Amino acid sequence: MRARRSCNQFLRSASGGLILTIAVIFILASARVSVGQKSASSFVISNARVFDGEKIITGATVVVSDGKIAAVGPKIATPSDAQIIDATGDTLMPGLIDSHVHIWTRDVLASALAFGVTTELDMFMRWRQAMHWKEQESKGAFDVADFRTAGTCVTSPAGHGTEEGFPIPTINTPEEAAAFVDARIAEGSDYIKIMYNFGDNYSVMSRETMAAVVRAAHKRGKLVLVHIGSYEGAIEAIEAGADGLAHLPHDRPPAKEFGTFVKAHHAFVETTLAIPRFLFGNDGGGDTIVDDPLLAPYLLTSDTGLLKGIAPVKAQVHGMILHHIQQLRNPTPFEIRERESLKGIAPDQYEAFSNAEETLCLLDRAGVPILVGTDAANGATAGALMHAELDTVVKAGLSPVEALTDATSVPAKIFSLNDRGRIAPGLRADLLLVRGDPTVDIGATKDIVAIWKQGVRFDRDAFRESIAQRNEAWRFGRGWWPWSDLRFGGNSKVHVSVTEGGPDHASGTMSIEGNVKSGIAEPFAGVMYFPVGWGFSPVNYSGVKDLSFWARGNGGSYGIS
Repeated sequence: MRARRSCNQFLRSASGGLILTIAVIFILASARVSVGQKSASSFVISNARVFDGEKIITGATVVVSDGKIAAVGPKIATPSDAQIIDATGDTLMPGLIDSHVHIWTRDVLASALAFGVTTELDMFMRWRQAMHWKEQESKGAFDVADFRTAGTCVTSPAGHGTEEGFPIPTINTPEEAAAFVDARIAEGSDYIKIMYNFGDNYSVMSRETMAAVVRAAHKRGKLVLVHIGSYEGAIEAIEAGADGLAHLPHDRPPAKEFGTFVKAHHAFVETTLAIPRFLFGNDGGGDTIVDDPLLAPYLLTSDTGLLKGIAPVKAQVHGMILHHIQQLRNPTPFEIRERESLKGIAPDQYEAFSNAEETLCLLDRAGVPILVGTDAANGATAGALMHAELDTVVKAGLSPVEALTDATSVPAKIFSLNDRGRIAPGLRADLLLVRGDPTVDIGATKDIVAIWKQGVRFDRDAFRESIAQRNEAWRFGRGWWPWSDLRFGGNSKVHVSVTEGGPDHASGTMSIEGNVKSGIAEPFAGVMYFPVGWGFSPVNYSGVKDLSFWARGNGGSYGIS
């Protein structure tokens, strides 16, 4: 097959039955991992140091059967037909729970699981996607983390949340609260997320409206979290009856009584400190994740670029960065969010990260429930940021055991996830096995041996290979992805490689090898192209008359769609 493409890039197939797919308008896409999606068999993890979500058990045996934990203890009889996994020197813990993410793409869920985060608590996403992915989860999606969601956030016209590039409903008055909350619940919201104050660049709902939303949600049995951007906003949200704060306030040092105030109101607080630490701290930015050999092989090139962009920014260069982003003619959704975030940063915030650390320790001493959350919103950053978040809260003053508790059993209890968060008989076998002892050295959480979701072992090697393939295709040009029917229940495979140069003075050549097998009605393997570089973004091609490219095959059967 040959076709002319304006940039003269060359595609070569090395096996028959290959399909080249060009996606020019909104398409659902994600990394695919072969995980053997089948009923979990029995297995035994022996000689493990077990952190059960609350305490440490040494030299323990954990028996898993049919996706659940059957027994835990130092002296446990093991089934004669069970697979035995020797965990000598390793630590077994519950799968991590990230209490604050934004699931804009399915990659967020896939990457989370690859880094040992088995449950994601979303704090604002497109509700239709949430419904679709929940349906997939109900059928057994073992290649992605489980999740709960706030769905559409509750915000005022021109309030924080309206800048994401798609329309959302907004609320104006307290009288609208009951109907507004009912609409969110009908869309599938598991809890309610309110956007309250966020700097001077967004409108803010009244305290009366916020309080009315809280009352309406509580009447319907839903937890309420409030996004705050200041210490004052945190106090107002808790006084309004909010169950939790979605962030730690850090615009000024906390008053001594703040901890007892939050505790008296039975509220919890989410951390979200890693990104502020990268921006305002003194020990490096997101490149510390990119450069970590335990994390790097599982990161997409597109996400490493985002992480490297989260770098220490001092007050003197704040204005230059903001000016640069404001001059962009066609900013990406990420650049829009970055622009709005920078507009909301006051110069004194560059010296204020220590305020958040002090607030965290104050709340912890007061006995306020702390939930570890990252505020991750993009692909591979979701899982990787969780390990940075754990490291950050430990450096701030929490013990490793406290940090792990706050990332497992505490959020499970707060969000009534009664089937997970601990290693105990009858609970889901959502498990993370790591080398070393993270209850002493929190960095050990990154040295992952194995991950199980409901007793099914996640194929981390296959995930790493899929990331490598996507990164290889990215070398050919932004927006190119290897793609096959694995995502749709097939078993076809594709392998891409990129070299410099090519026919007709091409800058690069991508070779595509495929093995198309049966398994679904229309099996396929090949590559996909997203004009904006990633999926889930519409492209207006109404003014484009032609789309030209060229490729060469080996005489097999090919297709373009």
